[in-house]
Amino acid sequence: MTKAKRFGAVIVLTLLPLFGFSKGLPFLKVSDKEAKVLTLRMATDAADEFKISLKDNYGQLLFSENVVNSNGYIKSFDMKNLIAGVYKIEMENETYTKVMSVTIDNKSIEIVHPSFKTVYHPFIKVSENKLDLNYLNVNEDATAMVIRDNNGDVIFKNLLGNDLNFSRRFDLSKLSDGSYQVELVSGKNTFYNSVEVRK
Repeated sequence: MTKAKRFGAVIVLTLLPLFGFSKGLPFLKVSDKEAKVLTLRMATDAADEFKISLKDNYGQLLFSENVVNSNGYIKSFDMKNLIAGVYKIEMENETYTKVMSVTIDNKSIEIVHPSFKTVYHPFIKVSENKLDLNYLNVNEDATAMVIRDNNGDVIFKNLLGNDLNFSRRFDLSKLSDGSYQVELVSGKNTFYNSVEVRK
């Protein structure tokens, strides 16, 4: 990758979080280590919409809350009744998901890494029977796209590679009218988008 592309990617990676959660980055801290209480706070404005989730290490959803029209957000999580293991706090908006892992043992709770990991969502748009895909692949993971019909059958598969940034256009004009599921698999992440084809 050229220096110009890398510099451009760094600029995009720097600016995207500022647009996603407009007034401030999320902050997670252990409020009471022995009582196993976490506090999440974030400055927001009324236009921000996002979802807060708590999941176990298997992806099982333990708590979820949609936040809209909020001037600031603060939430405490009492985790004393959870069994020992790794849990994830997720904050998701339209553009990306921020994830932070915490570990619970018999005596306390601990934040695994002190900052949120950001997973960017693909942007998919269908217009005039053309599907446009844009995806920022920050970890440069192997990435593939699959399109399934209404029966769940794979009708198209494309191995996209492991580039930092994907910007591709696909012609859907040979598909029958109807609903289709687009799956983008990148590393351990899978994103699902429903699209309509109408001629």
